[in-house]
Amino acid sequence: MVNVSVKIEHPKLVKLLQLAYSAEKAAAFAYIGHAGSVKNPDEKVAIKQIEMDEWEHRETVLSIMRQYAIPPSRYYEIKYHIIGRIISASCYVIGWFMPYYITGRWRDKYENGKAVDASGTLLRKHPFNGVVGFKASLVKENPRFARAFTAHLLRFALARELVPADSITIVSKTAKDDFKLRSLIREVAFNNHPELRSIAPT
Repeated sequence: MVNVSVKIEHPKLVKLLQLAYSAEKAAAFAYIGHAGSVKNPDEKVAIKQIEMDEWEHRETVLSIMRQYAIPPSRYYEIKYHIIGRIISASCYVIGWFMPYYITGRWRDKYENGKAVDASGTLLRKHPFNGVVGFKASLVKENPRFARAFTAHLLRFALARELVPADSITIVSKTAKDDFKLRSLIREVAFNNHPELRSIAPT
């Protein structure tokens, strides 16, 4: 277990966590406005679920920050609070424009009147129908997406492209924790990679 008093001496990673924490609030606010601007009850429910996911993500990031004594950024909190509220309010004022370009417009039909086909098959083996089914299909491929996310995070932490030698067993270590975001970030931050040893716990 990681000592809660351990601090991450990695400014870029700290900034990334602070930014992620505050930006999740802006996203949640945007979805509140998006849900309020649509009339279809089913659409409202689906968009509301996305909003709740954003708040859950924010709590997850905060728990990681607390574990490593990283305070929220007052600057980011104010900045993204304002951005989120502006986007949310704009959904009511200019209709489809903000949801479409900022959070994505919910559509049942195209402009030509043809119904939107929200079905498909993920990776040629997981059929889905609608956003809920698509999300369920993604969950079935947790290891694959965990590997992709970890690679992106590791590129950011190392500030360079990855090479075969960077293939650290991060994903396999987090499998028992169901590849939770908290575990993936912890393993990236505290693995034994030579370029990241400056932030490893002592």
